[in-house]
Amino acid sequence: MRRHAHHLQEAAAGHEEHLADPVGAVPGAGIGAAESPNRSWRQARTALRFTTPRQPVVHHDDLGALALLAEIPQNASRDNTDVTAIAALASGHPEDLETLDAYCATGSLRRAADLLHLHHSSVARRLEQLGKTLDIELTEPTGLIRARLALIARLPDLAFQADVAITAARHPETSRHRRVDRHPGD
Repeated sequence: MRRHAHHLQEAAAGHEEHLADPVGAVPGAGIGAAESPNRSWRQARTALRFTTPRQPVVHHDDLGALALLAEIPQNASRDNTDVTAIAALASGHPEDLETLDAYCATGSLRRAADLLHLHHSSVARRLEQLGKTLDIELTEPTGLIRARLALIARLPDLAFQADVAITAARHPETSRHRRVDRHPGD
């Protein structure tokens, strides 16, 4: 199934115009591989929650302990101060959110700068300002973890639930490997 991930990533890459969708939905695929079709479906739905424009295909097995975050009630996530601050940042300054996401995904100032096609000093200035805005010390391991968890926790919840319901209605097959796709505009 992993060999198909490349094809799924290519298919998802063709939908960049939807990435600015106001609901926040991005094309993606979550893949579960449990023995039971029901459990595989739940795994695929969980993996789908972790897809991003940077990582449109996620295998549940690759999530490890991160899958536990899907068990946190959305109300608890929305009430968290870090998640609230990231959500406010996302609504007003998407380029800052992109910078923070790149930094959290790479764990490195220089690799984030390469990913963003910016000079590392520009990324450093942005991160310094973001740290002050979010009241998180992004250069410390704990701050980096807090920011990454807040980014993950703010992934769409209501849009995700609607997309899962639509996908379930369209693809009721019971294969051993489940793939859940999320397409903006559905």
